[in-house]
Amino acid sequence: MMTVRYIFMLWMGTAAGVLSGFVWLVPNGLMGGALGMSLAAGAIWLGNRQKKQGAELSRGQILGAGLVSGLLAGVLMAAISQACAGMKRGEFGPPLVPFWFPLVMGILYGPVVQ
Repeated sequence: MMTVRYIFMLWMGTAAGVLSGFVWLVPNGLMGGALGMSLAAGAIWLGNRQKKQGAELSRGQILGAGLVSGLLAGVLMAAISQACAGMKRGEFGPPLVPFWFPLVMGILYGPVVQ
């Protein structure tokens, strides 16, 4: 039963991220989906960890999970951003950003959300 909940949580995190970029699905929706999926995976890991310990998690554990899930999200978002660089719809397109920008954004976002 818990596996179904975890899959649902990953799916909902991904879907919410994709929907956040519905106006510009590629790359913004895909990047939001990567962020949502990664942060949901971090939350699932923290939930399992807390269940095993039977006690509250330390700030270090939460911060660590946030940094790791944020790093994963940042790497995925940077890869999507680079893959979609130069893509245009009419006269508009996503801005060309350096590789490190989405990476840092994910790393900063992860600990805050976790």
